[in-house]
Amino acid sequence: MHDDGLHPYYREHKARILREFRESLRLARPHFDALLPDQPLEALEPALLEAFEQVFPTLPYVGGADGRMTPFFEQGAGVLALGRVLRARSVAVPVIATLIRKTFVARLASLPEVERRALGERFLSAENQAFLREQAKASQERADPHDFVYRFVEAGHTPEGEPFGFGIDYTECGFCKLCRRNGDEDLLPHLCALDGEYYALRGIDLKRSTTIAGGDGRCNFRFRAMPAVTASPASSAPAAPGESPVRPPA
Repeated sequence: MHDDGLHPYYREHKARILREFRESLRLARPHFDALLPDQPLEALEPALLEAFEQVFPTLPYVGGADGRMTPFFEQGAGVLALGRVLRARSVAVPVIATLIRKTFVARLASLPEVERRALGERFLSAENQAFLREQAKASQERADPHDFVYRFVEAGHTPEGEPFGFGIDYTECGFCKLCRRNGDEDLLPHLCALDGEYYALRGIDLKRSTTIAGGDGRCNFRFRAMPAVTASPASSAPAAPGESPVRPPA
């Protein structure tokens, strides 16, 4: 019998999610050393772990291992914990933004370029586009009111005339809902700012001109491949469709 308030999925995976958060912090340590020389990461760690324990039980269950957005909520626990701790210490907003971004792309950035490119190719593949079409349709059912709702956008051109391979229009943002419930709306711009670097590391050019967090009616993601820099041989990374940022990206 448990009274910790956690969904069984999160209870089972908490140790892994916390381990990945701490690994991200370790990989980003040079950025902390450079930007917060008077606040060593070791000194911040107790507060970070306490903040993580506060945020973690508030994560919505959106399908667990079968939920496309589950890995993003898992990572979001660490993002919000880090943001809360830095905010409480009156760290300048630009520094908070940089540290959040560098921390939560650190694990992806640590992969060899050929693996990251292979992950990007899989995300852009016809197979994954078919998967995303089905996921978008399923999201319209709003099985969980705390989840994202979105639609798939076929290939076309942006209003500026730039071609894209496909897009996703999010009309309800799970992170916006989570941050509103938790009083963390000031951290939403930092979550949004992760996206450009996260996709670029996999060789994907992301264009987005509107965000729900910014007061717009949708987040209009448009994707296309960046020019190849290095040939991408077969990777050992998993070939499952989706775009998980942490298990590892696919």
